[in-house]
Amino acid sequence: MIGGPLGVVAGAGAAVAAKRTFQRLGAVVRRRWLDPAEEHRAAGAFGLALEEINRRIEGGERLRDDGFFADEDNGRSAGEELLEGMLRAAAGAYEERKVPFLANAYASLAFRPDIGRPYANFLIRLIDGLGWRQVVLLGYVATNAEVRDFATANSGAPIPPPEPPEAVFAELDALGAQDLIAVVQQNGTLAPWRTVMGEGFREIGIGRARLTRIGSDLSELMRLSQLPPIDLHEIFETISRA
Repeated sequence: MIGGPLGVVAGAGAAVAAKRTFQRLGAVVRRRWLDPAEEHRAAGAFGLALEEINRRIEGGERLRDDGFFADEDNGRSAGEELLEGMLRAAAGAYEERKVPFLANAYASLAFRPDIGRPYANFLIRLIDGLGWRQVVLLGYVATNAEVRDFATANSGAPIPPPEPPEAVFAELDALGAQDLIAVVQQNGTLAPWRTVMGEGFREIGIGRARLTRIGSDLSELMRLSQLPPIDLHEIFETISRA
């Protein structure tokens, strides 16, 4: 259930404010969200985010101390606002494999004073709108060489039934349309996907796909290096059939 023990998020300054944020919003969410499946997902994200914050504090990292967790005139902090956004996104994530990565994003933002409130909210909204395969595709583009190594070394690994490669390329194009991935040019610069007129990534080739600044921020915040290798392998196998 949401609103359980808060572990080691305690101490002075930002840590105390962060603890208060989790306590207060956890109680509100538990009272208001009655659908069992939604509460299960929100509670999972809540616990995972808290666990990751605790782990990083125990590892010597310091929470952001820029007022992110400080109450404003309306009685809410930016941290509480963002936590509510993350929990609502998690509650509505019927593709439940996305939930741990939403939790990672919030936990990461708790340590990133270089990412302000508007951009942080924008990033959470972006993650909310991504399907699971789009999350995996971001990780694939970020770690393409490692994926190929995995696919070569594990060619006998079980994978789901094949699906049309067109579906994967359509989702890649959708990521390009959101400026999360771009196209690398011969001189090494990145061109927005929409400027490569008349071509999608099926014609361009996924080898030329690169994360944009926003895509890189999402990958880092969600810790997409933790994606299940089998999901990356599935992308590799599907694209290889194109």
